[in-house]
Amino acid sequence: MDAKLIFIYIEEETVKFWPNPSTGKLSLAFNLNESSVLKVSVYPAASSHSDKIILTDSWRPAGKFEETYNLNHLRKGIYLIQIQTESQVVTKRLIVN
Repeated sequence: MDAKLIFIYIEEETVKFWPNPSTGKLSLAFNLNESSVLKVSVYPAASSHSDKIILTDSWRPAGKFEETYNLNHLRKGIYLIQIQTESQVVTKRLIVN
């Protein structure tokens, strides 16, 4: 039996989030090519990953997604939003006002 290697990825060009700058809510849209555990997190750009705040960490089927997250608990500043599947990490810059 031949082993089959499957890469689970987010179509990076489909990753959209708004508004940026954010004033408390963040909408995120993306396409996922295969079912996967998906983790979305944010952390201050000038900090380490130890300050990471997990927004979601759950299984998703393949498909198109649009989700909204509450960021009211974040202080004003520059953050990195990280979208992670089992085999890929996409990181984008986010400003919170």
